[in-house]
Amino acid sequence: MNRAEEALKAAVEILGRRGASVAEIEAALKRKGFAGEEIREAESRLKELGYLDDERFATEWASLRAGGGSGVARLGANGLRAGLIGRGIEPRLAAEVSETVMPPDAETRAALEVASRRLRVYSRLDRETQERRLWSYLARRGFRPAAIARALAETLNVTDGDMGET
Repeated sequence: MNRAEEALKAAVEILGRRGASVAEIEAALKRKGFAGEEIREAESRLKELGYLDDERFATEWASLRAGGGSGVARLGANGLRAGLIGRGIEPRLAAEVSETVMPPDAETRAALEVASRRLRVYSRLDRETQERRLWSYLARRGFRPAAIARALAETLNVTDGDMGET
């Protein structure tokens, strides 16, 4: 078995455990000591076979995190985009996928659901502190300000004028 075949085998093992972007496979193969040409050959073959596809990976990854499946933190559109970029997905593709998976109306519903659950943790706090902490909690998870404002308005029964963007 030559080095390019070994790189292909290593990449298939990685993809057998979990999905990965082209950039993640490239980084993993570099860490395993494979050279540029060996990595390119493995990536090319994986793409031919349909095992390595950034668009498919990005959509699957974002869909899982948008839905907040078992043990996965639910993210807003900005969080999805940042997570995808962090996994080596091109920013334009990351923006398209995050907007498709989490359009504004879906993001508002998700923010409302997350805020409602999180409010239980803050139940002993005064309303102002609840609002500030919920806003921060949702913002850290990448929800856009408009979705946060609508979710807090419904969750805390406050008007837009009462909400601060901290």
